[in-house]
Amino acid sequence: SFNFSYMKKLFVCLLLFSQTVLADRYQTGLDHYDAGNYAKAYCIWKVLADRGHVVAQYSLGWMYANGEGLAVDAKTAIKLWRQSAALGHPDAHFAMALAYTTGEGVKRDDLKAIKWHIEASQLGHEDSQAILYDLITGQFQQLSYAEKKMLQQSWRMLGTSNFINSNRANIRSGPSSKNKTILYANKGDEFVEFRRKGKWLQIGLPNKTIVGWVHSSLIE
Repeated sequence: SFNFSYMKKLFVCLLLFSQTVLADRYQTGLDHYDAGNYAKAYCIWKVLADRGHVVAQYSLGWMYANGEGLAVDAKTAIKLWRQSAALGHPDAHFAMALAYTTGEGVKRDDLKAIKWHIEASQLGHEDSQAILYDLITGQFQQLSYAEKKMLQQSWRMLGTSNFINSNRANIRSGPSSKNKTILYANKGDEFVEFRRKGKWLQIGLPNKTIVGWVHSSLIE
């Protein structure tokens, strides 16, 4: 009679074996790449990429982007990074964000770059997280409304959520009472804290698409 349990175990073993073989093949390609043998690296990675190997797709994309043993082909690099990103590779998401930032292989689009950085950040990519953090804490007022709205999706990931404790809190443009008030927040309003400067906190108000500064005495 048919032994389903045995066949299931056999399938798992074969799958693990195939993954190990693919990992070994990728490493062989990486060894050739590190040694400058781009042609050999390409031949190995191309086969793996065609079989859906996520890291090979990403790495091959950089070979096309940089012209390593190949003619520079930014559009093919984009195609490979999209394939890798669709399979959840954080670095591929980051590469797509850079492409939209620079306009290499795609039409430059800062909004799409932010979108790709957010997706990379959600997958744990620290460089994307740092870029988003810098946009929020340093350049937020200069961004378009659409870019600000897009960035809001990352606020809770990059900061700490809390609530206004005083009845009325002045949100200012800078960390000083001399800076102008840009918004009044009420008790119970949610905010996301990004950083502190003395007794001042830089915060974002998710319901207002506003990033500003508030004195700690008004919220704690």
